[in-house]
Amino acid sequence: MQQRGRRPAVSSTAGKRRQIEPQIPVQDIIDRYVVDGETAREIADGYGLNERYVFRLLERHDIPRRGRRKALALSNAEIARRYLEGRVEIRAMAAELGVSRHTIAKRLDEARVKRSVGYRGRDLPDAEIAARNGAGESARALAAEFGVSHSTILKRVARQREAKPQRTNSGAQSTR
Repeated sequence: MQQRGRRPAVSSTAGKRRQIEPQIPVQDIIDRYVVDGETAREIADGYGLNERYVFRLLERHDIPRRGRRKALALSNAEIARRYLEGRVEIRAMAAELGVSRHTIAKRLDEARVKRSVGYRGRDLPDAEIAARNGAGESARALAAEFGVSHSTILKRVARQREAKPQRTNSGAQSTR
């Protein structure tokens, strides 16, 4: 006698899998993954499946899972060389290679390249920036032109003001 409210311990997905799998071209999925190099997500989207289902299907057919690391057109050594010699910005290199800036930063770290943090080491024309900002040009416009944040521009303008001697009412110069 079966108790009320309990169902038999049978997997509800077992029957569904048997119904779905004959409709899915398993060999095509394997070929697209192994030979064509497509990702599981791309395959899943193409067949209207879940990415996890594609991985399980590949696992059932003893297909090893590839790593998540994207192959780049340049080696870590070449990325490091271009960064150090040409001082190519990480953001520009990432855009060129079609990856995120975090990927380039990780590859530089792996190559043991010491990266400058932010724009602290960047040589900017502080006097020109301060003059243009004083003439009414916004910090955001200057930041976009020089490829830095607007807060960097504001800090550079403040530093120029502090370094510039100012006249007092008595006519003598003072440093503020």
